[in-house]
Amino acid sequence: MRRELMRRLAIRYKTPRSIKARMLEHYFQQEVGNFCSDLTLDGLKLFTDYAIPLKDADDAWRKAYPELAEKFPEDERAEKS
Repeated sequence: MRRELMRRLAIRYKTPRSIKARMLEHYFQQEVGNFCSDLTLDGLKLFTDYAIPLKDADDAWRKAYPELAEKFPEDERAEKS
């Protein structure tokens, strides 16, 4: 598929294949980088949006089931904040 794409680009733009290959590789790297950045930011936003409701749910569960909560101690870092 890549070979066919490079051939069509060479025909269309009439530039040497090495230049097209570098341009195409740069474009793909940029698009993948943008996708990964967007995915990371969306994940971070979800994490921060759910942090307080999850903590509240955890606290309610620990109050409702103290004997089970002993088996699953809270994270030390969470207790300090």
